[in-house]
Amino acid sequence: MEASYIAEFGKVKGETKMTDQQKFKILYTEIDVLIAHQVTIETPEFIAWKLKVTRILKKLYGKDSDEITEFENTKFSPMIYSITDLENKELDIRACADGLQVTKLVFKEYIEEFNDFEVLKKVDIDKNMKKKYQVFISSTYEDLKEERAAVIQCLLDNDCIPVGMEQFPSSNMSQMEYIKKMLDDCDYYILIVGGRYGSLDDDGTGYTEKEYNYALQKKIPVMAFVFDHPEELPNKKCEQTDTGKEKFITFRNRVWNSKRLVKGYSDIGDLKAKVITAVIASIRDYPAVGWVRGDSIPEIDENESDEVFKKKLAKHIATDKEVQSMFNEIFDKDSEK
Repeated sequence: MEASYIAEFGKVKGETKMTDQQKFKILYTEIDVLIAHQVTIETPEFIAWKLKVTRILKKLYGKDSDEITEFENTKFSPMIYSITDLENKELDIRACADGLQVTKLVFKEYIEEFNDFEVLKKVDIDKNMKKKYQVFISSTYEDLKEERAAVIQCLLDNDCIPVGMEQFPSSNMSQMEYIKKMLDDCDYYILIVGGRYGSLDDDGTGYTEKEYNYALQKKIPVMAFVFDHPEELPNKKCEQTDTGKEKFITFRNRVWNSKRLVKGYSDIGDLKAKVITAVIASIRDYPAVGWVRGDSIPEIDENESDEVFKKKLAKHIATDKEVQSMFNEIFDKDSEK
């Protein structure tokens, strides 16, 4: 057995040196061989195998890692001997086999993690691929044209893809159906609230509020920017009817008091500064899926990678509380300057 390990782990001239992960996989396959050979903790084959496992685990995870501790605490011999058991080799064999079976299950999980990592490496979502994030801009239109143009330019300057009503084509789909389709492909959502509630859908709810509701429903990170003093806006940028004014006040208060990502702005310059700061920080601290050029991605098995991406994304989705904390910290620092 020892000779076979040396042959498999050694570097053969002209061949690529084996990685620690590959060596670990070989040790994993040897578990069934050890069980078939009915080894005990005193069998040279088992001793050699255990030493190599310990060395590889230390290289992979560190000498003080949980993986090392778990392996060292695995029982490969009977915990208690009776006087009649002292010369019972069958008991030793069974105990060692039980310990090897437990180890096999644990090592299988480690190998699955290795495989996940290898798949992710193939689609290296990092510095090697220029990623762009799609950001939906939601607001009323006529009264906020300049603000929307400023935010669009901010996003373009920061390698983002702005999406909004400016890009909506003629379509057989209803307006809200098309909006939902666009939002489904977006990584972030920006809401700008000025002095108007905006046009209404058939059910009496404004399209801007519906976009906001859908973003929340889909758990798209929301960044809301509310004009500080709507009472100072020109009359043409405010609602003209009592019903419109009531809807605007209700929606503005809802956004402002939502305890989500919301900041006030005083003018376009202030809006641009806060949007840039928020977008950069959100991308840095809570990266979303994003978009990359198709020709920069190696060909991979999509079925193989799908579950891996789900696991990776699950670990990087921030809660509303985490993002709000980050958002507040950013602007608290700005206010101190």
